[in-house]
Amino acid sequence: MGILVQGHLGPMWAVLLALTVTALLAWSTPASAKVIDGGCDLSGVDSPRVLWAQREELLYVRVVLPDLEEDSVRVEQNDTHLLVRARATRLDKGAQDATEGFEFCLLLEFFRRVESSPLSESVTKIAKRKDEVVLTITKKWHWLYWPRLHRSPSDPLRSKVGVDWKRWKAEDDEEGGTLAAAGEDDEWLDDEVAATKVANFPEEEYDDDAVPLLDGSQLTSHLEGTDLTLLLCFERSRRCRGCRQLSRLLAHVAAQIDGERGKLSIARIDGDANFEAMKRLHVTSYPQLRLFFRDGGTFDVDVSQIRDSRQLMAYLASQLTRAFEEASTAEELEEALRGRGRAAVLVAGEGGSGGGRRAEKAFDWSAKKFRASVAKHTDLGFVKTTVGAVLSLAAEGGSEDGDLASALSDAVGGAGRAGLVILKAGEDAEWFAGGKWRAKSVHAWLRQRQFKLVEEITPANFPEFRRRGTPMLYLLLAAGDGDGQGEILSGARELARECEGKIAFVHTFVGNHSAAAADLVQHLRCDFDGGSSFAVLEDFREEYRYCVEAGGKRGPLTVDRIARLARGFVARGGDALLSPDKLRSEPVPSKAKNLGPVYDVVGENLLEVVLDPRKDVVIHFYSPVDEAWDFDETELVKAAEALEGEQGVLFGKIDGFRNEKPKEFPDIGYFPTTLIFPSDRKNAPAVFNKTEGFLKDRILDWVGEHAASLRGAEEGPVEAAKDEL
Repeated sequence: MGILVQGHLGPMWAVLLALTVTALLAWSTPASAKVIDGGCDLSGVDSPRVLWAQREELLYVRVVLPDLEEDSVRVEQNDTHLLVRARATRLDKGAQDATEGFEFCLLLEFFRRVESSPLSESVTKIAKRKDEVVLTITKKWHWLYWPRLHRSPSDPLRSKVGVDWKRWKAEDDEEGGTLAAAGEDDEWLDDEVAATKVANFPEEEYDDDAVPLLDGSQLTSHLEGTDLTLLLCFERSRRCRGCRQLSRLLAHVAAQIDGERGKLSIARIDGDANFEAMKRLHVTSYPQLRLFFRDGGTFDVDVSQIRDSRQLMAYLASQLTRAFEEASTAEELEEALRGRGRAAVLVAGEGGSGGGRRAEKAFDWSAKKFRASVAKHTDLGFVKTTVGAVLSLAAEGGSEDGDLASALSDAVGGAGRAGLVILKAGEDAEWFAGGKWRAKSVHAWLRQRQFKLVEEITPANFPEFRRRGTPMLYLLLAAGDGDGQGEILSGARELARECEGKIAFVHTFVGNHSAAAADLVQHLRCDFDGGSSFAVLEDFREEYRYCVEAGGKRGPLTVDRIARLARGFVARGGDALLSPDKLRSEPVPSKAKNLGPVYDVVGENLLEVVLDPRKDVVIHFYSPVDEAWDFDETELVKAAEALEGEQGVLFGKIDGFRNEKPKEFPDIGYFPTTLIFPSDRKNAPAVFNKTEGFLKDRILDWVGEHAASLRGAEEGPVEAAKDEL
């Protein structure tokens, strides 16, 4: 508690310090070893299905246990883990009167800590119902929304965890509103939710006969009978809401395409009853949709992206078109590239140069793989041509500077280079140099390179950027700020080249009444005044957001300010990732040098400072590369000086670039940001709203509203401090 002792605590500080540290250690040490004994031995044991929903302060968790023996249920929970054991009895398929027992076990590590005492009725409520156990759990940090239920995104239980749509509410629907329906189109949905979200089609007729149910012996002949087959792999023996909804949708679509016999068909197969067939097809989870082409191509279909029958019919029709265009003459090549913003072009050379037959097979498979994506990340097109066609196009001089045809001519050059090249308007061509022509290698390279240096972010490509995990720098351009947008985007491209592989640059236009843009601003939790462009850098690993605000005294957003943010982030040493058990932190400042009135805090002592039960702690997260920090620091110091005589209030600041926050610390939203941890509500910190300015008087009013030590005073200390200054 070094910085808290200086000038405030008196002779009893050592005793209080010992008590506080003891309490912090007890709070921060997982209780799983004492409460949850033995965990789950998964050999011969099924992991049950888990459905969940959340509110600002609560979690609703349903553990689905078919054929449950109610007396066998054992539930244990602490602040980090949940253990559920149960036994089920099912009728043996091989005999009329025999039964077979099944053991279920679930050991789940929560994404963040929850309240536990352990399993006190005031903290966690349990209801045992037929075929399920329902738990209502209180979060440790009441205001923090979780992107997933389990701690690790690679947790093996991920496939077993889904959304409880009966209880689900979006974060912005917390106050009033209705539960989110299963078919709603939440554009900026977290990956966790999107992976389990299926469509709802109550108005469509459902006729099983329209979609034939195949067995393993019929599968091959059926697939060979049509150019394209959409196959639903499901489990008939288990209750599966998603399976029923997909069957209803497929039946409706099958009735519409009945006249396309020989070209297109839709079928189903019961995975449980056809285990060997599923094994050959490498189907490991249900429900699953597969595309089968008569020529042998097989591709997965993302179930979560299927919204309605019209979309599915258009998608199936697109699969019957060519995956790429062939251009053997200069005229055909110019036409194939006209109007495109980006394209992958396979240039075949003389005598098999450029990869030959292996390159063509890899290119063909990659083009079909991109075509099979339900949600397209970009408008990437595929074209196959020859060196001769490119040289003829260059000789005719019909292409204009800046278009893809001109870029292709420059890339191939007079020497007639052959191979796979990706073209993007306004950027240099990039050649595939992966060595051996493997289909998956080519596809992975195209998927990585399809985005521009400064890509426009959309609901379709947002999940792909999130999947990569590279820190993202968002340029949020105000609709009325047209004069400076071109300069910002041009300068950002040079920065993107400089920071390639370390930061992904994206942009969008805000303030134009776009629902998607509004959702993105809300996701980034930045204050938008409606007229000024601003930038946000999001670090997925550490769950930090660094905000470069604009407007008012801060001035407009400039390339120089963006460069300071990007270069400062890269230079902080973030490449040397530290273990989660060891925070990146500056040295704890000495008491002799840390004199206030705004005390320096570092990653190592952040929790120790804000959780001091004797103090209302104001903590300001800042970015030293932001030129507005000088102004913010001045106002923060003025506010701290005004309350310097109040023993119960402490002001601190922490450099977010050089100090990592502990995982237990609540999501701070973005930088710069200011929070207060009241002494009587440490688990419910309040965030300062900077929309109307970061000014001393506003800070003092906010502190007076939330600080427990300033409540109920006969003479308002905040007003007195404001009058004195």
